[in-house]
Amino acid sequence: SVWSHSEVLNLEFRWDGEKFEVRDPLTDRTINPADLRRQALEERDAERHARLESELRTETERARADAAESRAETERQARLEAEARLQRFMEERE
Repeated sequence: SVWSHSEVLNLEFRWDGEKFEVRDPLTDRTINPADLRRQALEERDAERHARLESELRTETERARADAAESRAETERQARLEAEARLQRFMEERE
């Protein structure tokens, strides 16, 4: 039987010539390596999902800001045109 301890993972690995085991020394439970892989993949997928959601929120906020800026510019142009018409009207009345 061969075994090793990972300080980084705090797990023990054992090989008895036929079977490979991963053991958590804190709980003294044997962990199925397939479960570790599945957990790692689920965590990776969750992180990817969170990143994509964050990017989508950023893009949505950027689109809203661009739309607000566009509305403000349209309103500014309308105000300038109205002021110019008022100025012309006032000049014609004089």
